[in-house]
Amino acid sequence: MTFASAQTPAVTLTGQTATVLATASDQSPFSIDLQANPGAPGSLSVSTQLYARLTTRSGLVAALSSSGPSNLIAQTKALAFSCLPSSSKGGVQLRIDVVTSSATTATLPGGCTGSTKPPTYNLRCSTGTGSCNGVYPVAVSVTSATGIVTKFVTLMTYIERPAPQPLRVAMVLRLDTTSTATQVSDLGRALKAYPQVASDSFMTATAQQQLATTASGKDALSQFAAGVTANPTLHETPRVPYVSIDPGALLASGLQGDITAQVKRSEEISASHSLPAGVLDAGWLASAPVTSTTTTALVGAGFSHLVLPDSSLAQPVTPSLNWGQPFKLSPGNSNVTALAIDSILSSQMVAGNQPVLAAQRLLGDMAFLYFERPSLIAPQGVVAVTPSNWAPTPAFLSALFDGLSANPVVTSSTLSSLFSQLKVGGNGAPQTRALASSAPSTPWPSSQISSYQAEQQRQGAFASAVQNGASTLSSLSDTLLDVENSTLSDTSRGSSLATATSALNDQLAKIQISGGDITLTSLDGTIPITLTSSAPYSVSGTLQVTSAQLSFPDGATFQEVLDRSTKSVRVVVHAKTAGALPLTTSLMTPQGNLSLASQTITVRVTQSSIVGVLLSVGAILVLAAWWVRTWLKKRSRPRGAR
Repeated sequence: MTFASAQTPAVTLTGQTATVLATASDQSPFSIDLQANPGAPGSLSVSTQLYARLTTRSGLVAALSSSGPSNLIAQTKALAFSCLPSSSKGGVQLRIDVVTSSATTATLPGGCTGSTKPPTYNLRCSTGTGSCNGVYPVAVSVTSATGIVTKFVTLMTYIERPAPQPLRVAMVLRLDTTSTATQVSDLGRALKAYPQVASDSFMTATAQQQLATTASGKDALSQFAAGVTANPTLHETPRVPYVSIDPGALLASGLQGDITAQVKRSEEISASHSLPAGVLDAGWLASAPVTSTTTTALVGAGFSHLVLPDSSLAQPVTPSLNWGQPFKLSPGNSNVTALAIDSILSSQMVAGNQPVLAAQRLLGDMAFLYFERPSLIAPQGVVAVTPSNWAPTPAFLSALFDGLSANPVVTSSTLSSLFSQLKVGGNGAPQTRALASSAPSTPWPSSQISSYQAEQQRQGAFASAVQNGASTLSSLSDTLLDVENSTLSDTSRGSSLATATSALNDQLAKIQISGGDITLTSLDGTIPITLTSSAPYSVSGTLQVTSAQLSFPDGATFQEVLDRSTKSVRVVVHAKTAGALPLTTSLMTPQGNLSLASQTITVRVTQSSIVGVLLSVGAILVLAAWWVRTWLKKRSRPRGAR
């Protein structure tokens, strides 16, 4: 159903009439715009085949698959590109006159330039009865002299009259780390060009951080912000976490507070790029399997709305006829109202190598959903979310937004509008749906929970000591938030946790206390303790000194601010004895719950004790007395005597 290949086809669909509306003359124009790409053969011709309107969603899926549609009802003969009129979108345009009866003579312009008999589609139905309403597969074949060059199936929507209650479609347009600056700019420009088309758009915080590292990326973020804010009423941003998380698993692991921390960090980054804050009523966009624990965790974080994957339900909504309304979950917190994501629509939100064709198929599927239950009085809605690694293109976005502008049966909506306008159990839909699993969420391994909480405490203590280091603290916090990514296995989470621990250790390594020996020539003296830092921020803390052989008359703790590369702290000491005396030094955070640096210093005291001093003085006096006595004897001896 989607185009995964990046290879450009020989001929591309560049435009198409999104909806064909019945007229009083029973003639309605339908056009297809085709562009031959470089390398395409010459002498191209185009023919089309119209198939009966689709009656089931599975039939629509089959028609767009390799199986193709069935039940041919009309066709147009091959017409040369050379005779077709030029298209404003580039290439040529094939115009077809759509009628409902063979009694109607086609008179609208169409086919080759100057032709008096345009190609015609006869739907073979009666307008006014509803039998003509629907989505019709159209197979387009482009051939050359050597055979088929390009063949594809698009969808034509025929409408007898505008819907009194059109289908509401909430599109969630998500950009992630795979999005290029060009793609981000393209989405921003499209949102700005179509302020009347409602959507929920956001770019993950990690993608914003990645993009903001280059000048082109910063410009792209500005373009995106301009588009998102072009119409704040219809361009909505949901509240999303910093990384994809599983709220249920976090609650089960005793980390519920981190749900709010994740959202707060995401919004800090968005605000720094002039992106609006998320709308709480848009709900939580679940990426992990939903359990009853998930709903409890979300209520604790302030959420009452949940948008969940169809796969999280015991009975998926997409293939049923009871879609389109919000519901409660069983088991689950009754304060949470949920909407299911339509997996088929979401899979079609891929531009591929035929972006306009992809958009027309998506629009046709939306219209088909309306025609499944066209007579409903209460409004119904559906949610489509772009897949991971979404790569929007200008052609896809323009065709999609054009097709939704003034669409007779489909209208765009925001998530918050769906939750406010649709009723639980409306149109006979179930008020409660069972989750695929009744089991609670699984917590992390206990060892990882303990390690994570310990690292949180270490980071908190470090933050209390750092001054003018907001960027460093944010970076450290982000590495810890990364650990909560729901896509990580237990093994990968352990590696991510080790990365966070290493990141803080690297910062601590920038702060040191110089080692080496210090010599005192007296039992009392002052010694220098040298603190060094290679960090780009200041650090405040308490310097503590301890020793079994030294006392500290002026105190053993000192409040210090290390705001330069080197700082010396003078400590008054008294040695209890001479010798090599160990001194332990530690620079602690203000609350004393983390050591920023530590060192053991040897203080060498060379001064003797008082007894030793007296003995030394006595020995000197004895020696001096002996010397004086000997000298006097020599003076008193007669000259010449021996």
